[in-house]
Amino acid sequence: MRNRTLFDSRGNPVHVPPPSPNYGVPGMGEREWRLNRARASIHNVSAGLLPRAVAATLFGLFAAVLMYFEGVKHLGLQDVFGSAALAALIGVAAWYGMFRLSYRPPTWGTIGSDLAHCQLCIVCGYDLASIRDGDDGCIVCPECGGAWRLAEVQGRPVDPRPGET
Repeated sequence: MRNRTLFDSRGNPVHVPPPSPNYGVPGMGEREWRLNRARASIHNVSAGLLPRAVAATLFGLFAAVLMYFEGVKHLGLQDVFGSAALAALIGVAAWYGMFRLSYRPPTWGTIGSDLAHCQLCIVCGYDLASIRDGDDGCIVCPECGGAWRLAEVQGRPVDPRPGET
């Protein structure tokens, strides 16, 4: 996957790398997870496909088994095939509905709040928490030069920083 070109808060082009290969693996820190979630959103990578599929499969199986027993209870043992067919239909419909409804495409507001919360540069991953805002409210990454206006996303005042006078 190639880098995707975006424009930072000052209008300069920056190249955002794809999410790391271990994105979504248990044990990843929250800051790194938010950074990778923002990168995945920009690259249109649907994250968490395996957990969505597992949850939808369990829900579909539960609905199918429940429907099978209800079908046997109401249709009797003479029509086990009808109960199984109805259970399969309900199970597939429940699986599809759960799988489709469990994903919401992220918005730019979500991406911005993730970046503001983790205080990492989306391009290089540099820690921006200790860097002061510039005159225009942008935090400039010293590593890659990207300028990000994170203050207004977080709802904090641009200058001075909280705790400073």
